[in-house]
Amino acid sequence: MVTQNTLEHLDFVTREDYFDYILESKANGQRTQARELFKKLSAKQKKEFFNYVDTAYYYDAHDNNVQGLSAELVNYLM
Repeated sequence: MVTQNTLEHLDFVTREDYFDYILESKANGQRTQARELFKKLSAKQKKEFFNYVDTAYYYDAHDNNVQGLSAELVNYLM
């Protein structure tokens, strides 16, 4: 579980900052880091992460004809 202490240690304010860190790690080719960050999330936080991705990146994915962004992330992070 990612706690408030974890967020503060990483100089993040919100859990969404942590979610963005996972996505940035993936984008930068840091596969192991992205997986380790994802694994630290609780089951509830993992659901929140995928909801965040679906909501925050819906239009980017739609505009670029990317389908199943969450499914791609599941395959990548697991």
